[in-house]
Amino acid sequence: RGAHAGGATSCQAVGHYLKAPDTQLALIESWNGTKWSQVTTPDPSASTDNLSGVSCFSATNCDAVGIYDQGSGTDTFFDAWNGRSWVVFNPGNPGASVNQLASIACPTAATCQAVGNFTPNPGAPAATLAETGITQVPEIKSFTPTSGKPGITVTIKGMHFDGVTKVTFNGTSAKITSVTATQVKVTV
Repeated sequence: RGAHAGGATSCQAVGHYLKAPDTQLALIESWNGTKWSQVTTPDPSASTDNLSGVSCFSATNCDAVGIYDQGSGTDTFFDAWNGRSWVVFNPGNPGASVNQLASIACPTAATCQAVGNFTPNPGAPAATLAETGITQVPEIKSFTPTSGKPGITVTIKGMHFDGVTKVTFNGTSAKITSVTATQVKVTV
């Protein structure tokens, strides 16, 4: 349903596939410059998950939108790629029975706009739904040790590290050994 290139060797395509006659799950395929491969994405529903739009600001910063079945209707589905994995977020759902995001554009690394429609009540006409997502910039609170020799492990603590894919010290890249939302460990 949608595809977007994040660079010459990176492209993400989204849609859905039929797992069983009554089960459709989100599908994300990634191009690495040579071949396409299916990427694992968490599905918020066990029966219907469908991604319809994707936008990539870079090879490590993509967002995809669509719908999922929540039992009595549909809710919006928002997936974010941080360079390592897709993470599901739950944006607002103003409608009582139908909420869907159909398309997304990310003009900056920190801001995306998505559009679709919602039905305020069953039987009511659909209304436009517009969502703006803002990515939070990583914030360093501390790091230890504060000095050391090459080969040392440095632990950086803070917030919003989920999308971190590169760490440098005085212009020299460090090797990332682990990343969580609040901590990054690197070898200098």
